[in-house]
Amino acid sequence: MRKFARTGILLLLPTLVFAQTAKRPMQFKDIFRFKRVSSPVQSSNGKWIVFQASQADWKQNKRVSHIYRIEIPTRQTTQLTFSPAGEGSAKFSPDGQWISFLSSRNKSSQLFLMPADGGEAWQLTHHSTGIRQYEWARNGSRIYFLAADSLTKKEKDQKAARGNAYFVDQNLKNIHLWSINVTTKKETELIDGDFSIRSFTLSPDNSKIAFIAAPSALRDDDIHNEIYCFNVPQKTTEQLTHNGAIERSLYWTPDGKNLLFISDSNEKLETYYEESIFYLPLKTRKPEDLLPKFPYQVFQLFWGDKKKPILYFSANTGTNVQLFQLDLKNHRWKKLTSHRGVMYNLNYNRNKSQLAFVFSDPNHPTEIFASDLHKWKPVQLSHVNTLQDSLLLPEYRTIHWKSKDGWMAEGILILPIHYKKGQSYPLIMQIHGGPESSVKNAFSTSFGYYPAIWAAHGYLVFQPNYRGSTGYGDTCMRAIIGHYFEKDWDDIMTGVDYLVRQGLAHPDSLGVMGWSAGGHETNWTITHTNRFKAASSGAGGANWFSFYAQTDMHYIREIWFNGSPYENTDLWLKKSPVMYVKQAKTPTLIFCGVKDRRVPFPQSLEMYRGLKRNGCPVEMVAFPGSGHGPHELKQQLYKMKKEFSWFESHIRNKTIPVD
Repeated sequence: MRKFARTGILLLLPTLVFAQTAKRPMQFKDIFRFKRVSSPVQSSNGKWIVFQASQADWKQNKRVSHIYRIEIPTRQTTQLTFSPAGEGSAKFSPDGQWISFLSSRNKSSQLFLMPADGGEAWQLTHHSTGIRQYEWARNGSRIYFLAADSLTKKEKDQKAARGNAYFVDQNLKNIHLWSINVTTKKETELIDGDFSIRSFTLSPDNSKIAFIAAPSALRDDDIHNEIYCFNVPQKTTEQLTHNGAIERSLYWTPDGKNLLFISDSNEKLETYYEESIFYLPLKTRKPEDLLPKFPYQVFQLFWGDKKKPILYFSANTGTNVQLFQLDLKNHRWKKLTSHRGVMYNLNYNRNKSQLAFVFSDPNHPTEIFASDLHKWKPVQLSHVNTLQDSLLLPEYRTIHWKSKDGWMAEGILILPIHYKKGQSYPLIMQIHGGPESSVKNAFSTSFGYYPAIWAAHGYLVFQPNYRGSTGYGDTCMRAIIGHYFEKDWDDIMTGVDYLVRQGLAHPDSLGVMGWSAGGHETNWTITHTNRFKAASSGAGGANWFSFYAQTDMHYIREIWFNGSPYENTDLWLKKSPVMYVKQAKTPTLIFCGVKDRRVPFPQSLEMYRGLKRNGCPVEMVAFPGSGHGPHELKQQLYKMKKEFSWFESHIRNKTIPVD
């Protein structure tokens, strides 16, 4: 039976009873048989929940999302949309009569409406560019939405004249706010300006629109995010903040007089700290950190009852995501849940005091749950995934070990499905990306790491939350600033040492793999130790100096290395794995998307060329058309099979053919 615990109250979730059948190990294609559930939204009357679930479509060679509806009293789930293009971002109209959603079934992303009780959908918008975020007016008469500016005729002519040549960093159109009258279908641009809007939220009475904007649509301009307020009747815009914080996720107070936002900042609004909640009075415009020194990472928040100054929020606590509350009268916070698993996409219906959310744990894929917020007893409402009940799934353990400097590190250990105490096993160490993230107790349907498949073939899987990870406080997260590949790498390697000493991992059968920041760590590992029999580096950085010019995010690298590579050249080069390729002996497999903007393709190519030139066994797989990870199903399946074959060959001397 699955259990939650909340401050002393035992919370029971229903257990489904299935026929007793022989269970089998997970296989590669099973990864694609699971639906990925997200984004529950409740109707105001508490009758329905809509959500989206993505599933593999092998004919289109990609995942496609569709809209589902749950009738809460009966818990009956119905799929509402079926377009090959897919649908997402479903919401109810304020009166609950309509369901709106976004779909690219007519090329660009547009708004569609359908009756909430079922029926044919019809296209509401025909905007010249794709629609992004949207929100209903409280009276249901309008929908507000974000869309990129169109090219003017002059710009189109100039583009054609120069043969599509463009100016670097000047080729992205800014994003602005529009509205559409639901009855007349007339579109109106409300907010224009020399900035690009990241997100927005309507005040409770629709008189104001708060939004976050940056100087351009470039990802690197996130560091220049600021909060603005548009007064609807007067059609005037005021800038509310002037700081170096990266503001995200705006929320109005219930009375519509002030704002809250989430930012990865400290009390002084200095950036690169664990995400916290900030209060922004419209009169003083001086943000206040409501959770100073909070030891975890805030994800999402919502207001409780209108009459009580209580905030509720989810937070990353390392290997789990829990629910918290914050009393604004005394600024005291309290953890409300102590479950093993993750909860996210919170959606609160204040009329019914009901919280809907997505939940997953190591043995259960994502599903929709709901509970009365004040009588906490979560109930599973959706059951779109059942395959897990026919599979042999591994045991997850949260483990702790001391790093070199005495830091108590944490991670997840996944045991082989036929684990026997006292026996040692080949180890696959999987290093998470970010590094501002953490591995968690959730069911994995990822082609990136697929731990249940490794466990099915007798491998021990180790996933460390090293220094630089989130969910462990600012000291942990900020430990890599000026010291990349130091304490973080100590945490990783002492974790391996711990498992070897415990007799769990065989010292002569070690493998290491990672993607993005996990790829950075893998590249550093193979150039600084020869303990591992094989490695797989996905989208890993090789040369921080060239990386800086190639990536779409520069500011975060400047934080890590205390300045730009032109100011602090020695440190940037000293921390570059490619500078140490002469030391590498570990057979290494490299993956990268050709169109990757975050960790660009040349980084993987530099690592490949360096290893090959210096005699280290290496192969490199490129994914044409893919960005920061293979996006086609066939690419993802091949990645897993090729990677598995690589480790089997070099760790167990087994030849596994790859289709």
